[in-house]
Amino acid sequence: MALTSFAVLAFAAKHRGQAGEAPSRWVTIASLLGGIGLLGVLAISVWNFPFLVGGGAAAVIWGLILVGVFLGGMFLPQRDVTPASAARETVVSPEPEDAPSAR
Repeated sequence: MALTSFAVLAFAAKHRGQAGEAPSRWVTIASLLGGIGLLGVLAISVWNFPFLVGGGAAAVIWGLILVGVFLGGMFLPQRDVTPASAARETVVSPEPEDAPSAR
């Protein structure tokens, strides 16, 4: 979520000066403050992780498991997802049984 906040900032910087496309200053300020706040929450969570899992050794083990699952998910093969509009165009509806044959 913090990366999304910073992506809004990057989008605003890229489209600055283009009427209608760039977010307003308030959106940019809110995204900056939100990103900083979310990074603070992440820091507090990492700082308190040993208390959550019951000690330093457990924190190391669970931390490695979390990082491993995250990296494993990044490298899984992606499905080729077709947009819904293209999928609707390729659907062939069956002919009713009582329709005359085209033969």
